[in-house]
Amino acid sequence: MESRYAHTKCVVFTLVMVLSFIYPFAVLASDLPKTVGIATHSVGGAYHASGSGVASLISQKTTIRAVVQPHSGPSAWVPIMQSGEVEMGILSAFDAACAYKGVYGYKQPYTKLRTVCRGNEMKSTTLTVLENSNIKK
Repeated sequence: MESRYAHTKCVVFTLVMVLSFIYPFAVLASDLPKTVGIATHSVGGAYHASGSGVASLISQKTTIRAVVQPHSGPSAWVPIMQSGEVEMGILSAFDAACAYKGVYGYKQPYTKLRTVCRGNEMKSTTLTVLENSNIKK
């Protein structure tokens, strides 16, 4: 029973993440991006698996093609997100806070990052976007 509950909770969480990303674009469907990138940790880890699931849902349920972009870790992809080269990323809440403040492995503060949602079975996981993504609370 615990396994079924955990699976259902994960599916609901993923759908909420996808809808929170897509909803701001629903008003003007012509303005939807054709492709979005989702930065993750390297292939084989939980963050990559989570990103792959989100990308699959976005690609299957919308006209947007979501592409997982694995990196060695968030310190490798946060700078390219800050510059607008990737639209979303999945990382721990600790890494998100460190990146925002520019501490513990982050050479500068990345203050354009915003946490869209937090949690799944690893309660410290976040979905992060740029502040100008039009995604609001």
